[in-house]
Amino acid sequence: MIKIRDITKKDLTDLLWDKNFKKLEKYEAKNFQRFLEAKLLWLVAENTKPIGQIKAKIETEAVIFAIRVHPEEQGKGIGSKLILEMENLLKNKGFFEVFISVHVDNPKAQKLYERLGYKIGKQDVIEEWEYADDDGEICMMKMNVNRLKKEL
Repeated sequence: MIKIRDITKKDLTDLLWDKNFKKLEKYEAKNFQRFLEAKLLWLVAENTKPIGQIKAKIETEAVIFAIRVHPEEQGKGIGSKLILEMENLLKNKGFFEVFISVHVDNPKAQKLYERLGYKIGKQDVIEEWEYADDDGEICMMKMNVNRLKKEL
């Protein structure tokens, strides 16, 4: 059975399951500090171990990001459960709308978001994201994304 809960420090290593994610160690440590400071929300899906995550920035607006499900667990509705749980959490915190940006080369994710009620607002927008470069250093990256919105 899948349980969705807040992240713990112990989860940080378990969520870097792929060698491509290993470079995110410093970035995720910084995000964990933001979580502790209540600047972002971070949920984890687990069965016997963490198998998925979702984050939301909650400064001036609610922005969901970093939705990840372990490759062996994809296609089982875990991503949808994470998104719906995050939406409920955001609504309980007083947010009336939420945004998700999806890379233009990720139509599978965009279809999921649209199926969950998100509508495209701005298309082909270059957004800057804080992320980790190939050496794991935190930097700003520009991405070509579609920005979607949902009323809560």
